Amino acid sequence: KMHPMTPAYLPLVTLAELAKCRGTGAGRFASIWASGAFALALPRETSHVPPFDAVRRLFDAGDAVLGRGGSSDADTSTGTPTRSLKRFWRGLISPESREHLSLQERDRKRTIDLTLEALHSRRLLRRLGNDFEVFQQFVEAQLAHGGIVPALGAHLEQTFGMAPAMLTGHRMHRLLDYREEASEIRGPRCQPHRDYGSFTVLWSDHLGLEVFRRRIMGQHADEFCDEWAEAPPGAAAVVVVGRALSVLTGGRAFAPEHRVVARPSTVLHRVPRRTALALFVEPAKTQILHPVGFGGEHQTPGIIYGELKQRMRLEHDLTL
Repeated sequence: KMHPMTPAYLPLVTLAELAKCRGTGAGRFASIWASGAFALALPRETSHVPPFDAVRRLFDAGDAVLGRGGSSDADTSTGTPTRSLKRFWRGLISPESREHLSLQERDRKRTIDLTLEALHSRRLLRRLGNDFEVFQQFVEAQLAHGGIVPALGAHLEQTFGMAPAMLTGHRMHRLLDYREEASEIRGPRCQPHRDYGSFTVLWSDHLGLEVFRRRIMGQHADEFCDEWAEAPPGAAAVVVVGRALSVLTGGRAFAPEHRVVARPSTVLHRVPRRTALALFVEPAKTQILHPVGFGGEHQTPGIIYGELKQRMRLEHDLTL
């Protein structure tokens, strides 16, 4: 289908609306899951404010140790770093060439990936200090009662009849740094891809994220059009459906491709540095994914989540 020249807006909802929609209002939000992605408007509380400054300082600290020119904010006045310190930062920050989301192009981003164990590592906290602790506190707030992850899990249970524990057995936390670049550089900064898991929550300090979503046109889920859409003004985060949730719902939740495109500054005519956070929520590796019917019953034989990820890799379905 033809892609529109100007991205449309994703639907915008609040955590309060997610809570209120249980029961009579669930139908509206079932269609949002069917479209593949939606934006969240969040309260102006400290716990919901992403620590972008802290994340930038973490990447800058690594650049300072490794002697990279990734940011003008990096401080190289602390002396000559030891070999062990350099090994630590090389292992922590994944370079732009490590992840292959496209067979033709490379992403222009760097990442720090943190498992649940790494997030609570005392060794990492000693190494990285206050900025890492600030990120820890932000993630914990999203998982606490009243946070984003429990709210989404409860709503999925109400809408599709599946236990949150089936969806949220594992998490992976990603910090992303897109360097400032010339506006003449072509192609997406992050190539189009789908995510493996149940859902992903994304925060960023600059525009650029686009989701190739299904917009329901009529009363039925099979009446739709595809379009690239971005978060509307007032959005604090974006929720994107993953392949595991699509399997569990028998395709009623759509796992869309999404990408990050360059948005040059109208003043400087350069693409600004972009900082982002991603919270990947997924089933446990050994979780059996049974497609669930409208009444909550298992419709067909299931597949182990770890096997689903491996199968998708072998089929060159470029996913996370």
